[in-house]
Amino acid sequence: MNYISAHSPKWRTRTSINLSVLFEGNDSELPFVAHKDDTEAINRELFERASIGDFGVIDLARKGIADNISNDIVKQRDFLMLNGGAKVGTYWFHSDTHSKLQQISLMLAGQNLPPGLMWKTMSGEKVLMTPTLAIQIYQAQMMQESVLFNYAESLLDQINNMEFPETLDVSNNWPEVYN
Repeated sequence: MNYISAHSPKWRTRTSINLSVLFEGNDSELPFVAHKDDTEAINRELFERASIGDFGVIDLARKGIADNISNDIVKQRDFLMLNGGAKVGTYWFHSDTHSKLQQISLMLAGQNLPPGLMWKTMSGEKVLMTPTLAIQIYQAQMMQESVLFNYAESLLDQINNMEFPETLDVSNNWPEVYN
């Protein structure tokens, strides 16, 4: 399938652009959605050419909306990774960078932890630090980051496929964090 002309580009999603396209063998233009990562070369070509302005000035407002929402998702994910904590049993442990470094040190110390070492949780309670608890905290941190990352990716995938990404609620339904 070859095209003769295209015009009126408008961002549909972050990875697709609406166009009016006249294809060879047709008498009239057709509405068409060009996708950045389509399996068909013509779709990728139309997307690339449209995105650089070959078919007219592109409406950047739609792409800007999706980009802003994407940035909000990434900021929320990063905030929760650093401030949301990691749960072991009924206790939440800090997840900021300094705390994570301390927790890795505790895990590496293993059986050489000072006896009677008390560790402060996010609620302010103190618990006895043990080699087993140190490993559990480290594992909980890794799992929490993975869960937050995957949820953020699912939101990004959704907005990549939405014509109106501003309708997606990106502030709710995140995985559990410390409150």
